[in-house]
Order: sequence, then structure tokens, then C-alpha cells
Amino acid sequence: MPNPTTYNGRGSVLAAYVASAYVAVAQLTRFEPAGSKQTFVDQTSVTTPGVFTVPKAVQVDSGDFELEGVCNPHDSMELNLLSWHASLDLVAWQATLTDGSVYSFSAYVSECVPFQVRINKCLRFSAKLRIAGGMQSPAGVFDPAVFSQAVFATGSV
Repeated sequence: MPNPTTYNGRGSVLAAYVASAYVAVAQLTRFEPAGSKQTFVDQTSVTTPGVFTVPKAVQVDSGDFELEGVCNPHDSMELNLLSWHASLDLVAWQATLTDGSVYSFSAYVSECVPFQVRINKCLRFSAKLRIAGGMQSPAGVFDPAVFSQAVFATGSV
């Protein structure tokens, strides 16, 4: 088995689309998606064979995206976070990892903490983004518009 490939997080960038270009959020020390989660309905009935429930996946929630960093009260992107939060704006985002992989998504700034003060520590800020729709990964994203139940059931076109 070959050795695993690993990458350091330093150099990864989270950027928001501002006035026709993606602009990086400066001095981030951590950013990460919380992960997506499926919603299921129970389709078990009295005619279901066996004693087990039969769940059916019906919806995917893309979840949240958390970020935190070193606070600079005069940084335009930190001020934009506050503005987008207050105005309920849906913003386009890109996370570029150190290997060059790009993840794109649209999100609202659902929580914003403009500063955190701890004596003898640097000022910090944090925010949480609520992802709307799916996240476009380097491998592509699932497109429900082209999904065919027949192909899924048979495994062929």
C-alpha cells in the first residue's frame, strides 16, 4: 500500500465574491464545513417484509461553514461579514486548499462575532456561514436535474 498523501493547511484560502472578483478573508486561523446531512422519511408499512424499518433519503442539508481568525477591525472583509450578516445577503464563496482544490458554494453569514477579547491574547473574530444549496467540489456536484431513477436502479443507461 502506498504512503498516504498529506497537505498542511497553511496556505489554504477562503474567499468571497465582492464586486466582480473573489477576495480572501485575511488572517484566518481555522475554517471548515460542518458536513452535509440527509433527511429521511420512514416508508415502512404493514406490507413491508421483515421486521426492519425502511428509510428513504429525501433531502440533503449542506450544513454550516465555520471560520475564525485574528481580528483586524479595519479589514474590509471583516466589515463585509458584518454587513452581509445584517443585510441577509446570499454570498458566493470559494475555499482553495493548498493542493489547488477549489470548493465553491453560496452561503448566508448566519452568525458573526466581530471581536473576542482575552487578556494577553490577540483579538479574534469568528463567523458561521449557512450553506444554501450544494457545495461544488473539484469532482463536481450531484445534479438532481439530470438524475434518472431508472439508471440508478439498473446501473446502466
